Amino acid sequence: MIEALKSSREIKTIFISLKRHKELQKIVELAEKKGVSIEFRDSEFFNSKFPRGNQGIAALAQRKNLLSLEEL
Repeated sequence: MIEALKSSREIKTIFISLKRHKELQKIVELAEKKGVSIEFRDSEFFNSKFPRGNQGIAALAQRKNLLSLEEL
């Protein structure tokens, strides 16, 4: 998440598990600097949205614009 926040990609919201503590302060500081909203959610939220597993953190980011082969 730290690298994503440092990149030029627009991140709208970061979802952080209430149980997550690793690097939390650094993530919150970077998000606040970029004006990204932060939502703390319980593990039920993460398990329902990411049933294959998660690390207690996720982001809602702006979709990347892709180019077709012709546009390249």
